[in-house]
Amino acid sequence: MFFYTLRETKGKKGEIMQGKNYLYVRVSTNTQDANRQISDLLNYVEQKKLGEAVIVRETISGRANIKPELERVLTSLKKGDRVLVSEFSRLTRRGSTELGIIAKRIIEKGAELYELSGNIHFEDNALSEMYLSILGAAARMEREAISERTKSALAERKRKGVKLGRPRGSKLEQRKAEIKKYQDLGLNKTSIAKLLGVARGTYINFLNSGGKNEAKEVKNKN
Repeated sequence: MFFYTLRETKGKKGEIMQGKNYLYVRVSTNTQDANRQISDLLNYVEQKKLGEAVIVRETISGRANIKPELERVLTSLKKGDRVLVSEFSRLTRRGSTELGIIAKRIIEKGAELYELSGNIHFEDNALSEMYLSILGAAARMEREAISERTKSALAERKRKGVKLGRPRGSKLEQRKAEIKKYQDLGLNKTSIAKLLGVARGTYINFLNSGGKNEAKEVKNKN
C-alpha cells in the first residue's frame, strides 16, 4: 500500500488550514523514478501554504481501467480537500473522457483538482464547468476521429478485396487430420466438437464453409 502522511505543517501563520492535500504520484513501472513528481508537488504545497501533505504513490499503467490507490483517494475525499498532480497524464492516459469523469467526481465531492504543469485548477465554479465542457467536446472529437479512421481503414481493405471479419473455422483449419480421424470413427458432430474443444456451432460452421470436403480429401490422400 502506498498511502501515507509525509508530514504535517498545521498551525503555521498564513497557512490555509481547510482540507487535506492528496499528492497523487503515479509511475508505470518500478524502474521509473517518481522523486521529481514528489518534489514538484511538495514545493507547490509549501509555496502556497496549503498545509498537510499526503502522498499517494501508485505503480500502474496510465491506461489501466482501475487504479486502486487513486480510487481510494476519490472515495475518501471530503469537502475542502485537494488532489494535486504534476500533470493530468498521471491520473489517466485513457483520453479526455476518463479525465473529465475523474475531475467531475472530485468537484462533486466539494474538493479541488490542481495540475501543476498547466497551472490548471478545477473547483466548483463556472470556469471549471466550462473547462469540463471543453474536455467533453474534445472526447467526442477523439471518438469521432477514431471512428472515421476505422471506417476509412475498413473501406480501404474492402476495396482491395480483403475479406473482413474473423475467418470462419480458422482455428480448425490446422486440425483437418484430427477431424478426419474422428470422422473415421463415426463420431457425431457434438462429440467431435467436444473433442476439439469448440462449440458445436463452430464445428458445423467449419463444415459448411468447406471443411467437410477438405477433411474428406485428407482421408482420401491417406
